Amino acid sequence: MIKSMTGFGSSMHENEDYEIRIEIRTVNSKFLDCSLRLPRSLQSAETRLRQIATQELVRGKANVNVELTSKKEAEQSVSIN
Repeated sequence: MIKSMTGFGSSMHENEDYEIRIEIRTVNSKFLDCSLRLPRSLQSAETRLRQIATQELVRGKANVNVELTSKKEAEQSVSIN
């Protein structure tokens, strides 16, 4: 369990299909206030991610930012008519 309320953490994982980057910033606060910023493709996992964060954090204001980047060209191509 994390005891400090002020801090910053960042992690990245990648494979041949995608790259995911997670940043957590926390500041002092009397109660736990956790806000998540997720890409649309991960919105269905918000409840589970919030549950994990509240198990690890006791108090403080935490901002969790998740970025997911696809490495597949076909998924990123956009055509305008």
